[in-house]
Amino acid sequence: MQQLGAADTPRVVVFVPRWLPPKIQQQRFSHHLTPILGALRTAGYGVTFLEEGHDGKPDESWRAIVGDALLVVVWAGEMYPALQIEGLRAMLDVVPEGMPVVVGGGFFGLLDARELDLDRRIRAVVHGPGELVLPRVVDAVATAAPLDGVGGITLLERNRVARTAAPRRRRFDPAWNDVLAELDLARYAGPEPTTFDNDEPALQVHTGSGCAKRCHFCFDENTPYGVFPATSVVDAVETTIRRGRVRQIAIGELDFFVDHRRVVSVAEQFLDRGLELRWFALGSVCDLMRLSDEEMELLARSGCHRIEIGTESGSDPLLVTMRKRHRAADVLPLVRRLRNAGIRTTHNLLFGVPEETREDRHATLKLGAAIVRADREAHLHFRAYQIIPSTTTGSRVLTQVPNFPRTLQELHDYRFGLAAGIRALPWLDATEERWIRDLTEYVLPLAFHTSGVPARGYLSRFAASGLRRLARVRARFDIRLGIHAERRLASRIGNRLATTFVP
Repeated sequence: MQQLGAADTPRVVVFVPRWLPPKIQQQRFSHHLTPILGALRTAGYGVTFLEEGHDGKPDESWRAIVGDALLVVVWAGEMYPALQIEGLRAMLDVVPEGMPVVVGGGFFGLLDARELDLDRRIRAVVHGPGELVLPRVVDAVATAAPLDGVGGITLLERNRVARTAAPRRRRFDPAWNDVLAELDLARYAGPEPTTFDNDEPALQVHTGSGCAKRCHFCFDENTPYGVFPATSVVDAVETTIRRGRVRQIAIGELDFFVDHRRVVSVAEQFLDRGLELRWFALGSVCDLMRLSDEEMELLARSGCHRIEIGTESGSDPLLVTMRKRHRAADVLPLVRRLRNAGIRTTHNLLFGVPEETREDRHATLKLGAAIVRADREAHLHFRAYQIIPSTTTGSRVLTQVPNFPRTLQELHDYRFGLAAGIRALPWLDATEERWIRDLTEYVLPLAFHTSGVPARGYLSRFAASGLRRLARVRARFDIRLGIHAERRLASRIGNRLATTFVP
């Protein structure tokens, strides 16, 4: 638990359910909450910040913690939604009668707020930018004003549902980052080996929300885009390095390179301030292509270690359908230029999207192999498409999924059902869907990842090496024969792979 602000200020409880399984890695700071916590503090409210991943599961002892608050906010992200449902329900069980509750975060974009089987104490679901909406919600609760006048919420009161228009997101207020000086950041530091290629501690810094690209398959297609200005980014990084006692920073922004001048300014200020750090960011092929060789070298000198790129597909027709702004032929030249500047790359590759053909899939596999040949330090992330109802692609295919979840319990059962192998891509033949799961969960991680863990003795190591070579052959020639027996063998010899799916 972290208490932010003076003890005598009106207080809001902000709770984050656990969203990372302990067996994957320790819970990180929910960095997208920085502007929300900062906006509440700037508005003059104290915050009791509770996280299931660090403070344990809510129980009866929490009643006293939340008992004197104006409002309880439960903020859940879109990642791993089924894991968060239990924590959300546990928190509702300890909220005192009469205490208003507001919920929000990407999680609630997965379902229709009118259908959520939530506790009656939940007054509203936030669908607008939390840093703009929540201070106004708290103001209304503090003055006993009706919530109807607050923009950006779906109001759930007296058996009626009303949705108010969300305020437009503007440039982030630098004052919101002052909250970093109050937070205990060191508790969140931990290794990010796939990002920084070492086991040294790292932290994330939230520098912006949403994405300017609005790709049709992406969860953030309709999330308003807003960022901190360059100097605020550098200030936040410097504060985080000092208070978190780290030298590695992951910049938490989906579209960091969209503003060319801002990126260059951030890199120059890192150097001007003498910050000794390694940093990571996400970007799009089309934006990175616009950087000159000199600017790439500037980024590298400032500490840029790795950039994660939304490569997505090796098929131009699919890239057009996704609304990506690059073409497959753009990727390899970019990889080589970044490599020559000393910057490593990570590439997201997506399979099973509607309209994907075998030829499209083969083109993506071919591109992935070419990326690794062009840069041995490149990482590939493989994902099977998952339906997001609020997106252009998701809304189009929902008609093919009559039993898509509409309540919390249905979402819980559906997500764990996906882990157990139920159909998720009905536009594909069942055999093709099984092969995509085999590819993304086993064949491709085994073929391209270096983090497999063959366990016991010489024979296991020899067998794992053979399985890795076989996986590369399977990926290249679409060989499926014997795959399920092979997966059983791999699990018996202890070959553990990082998969991209968690409920």
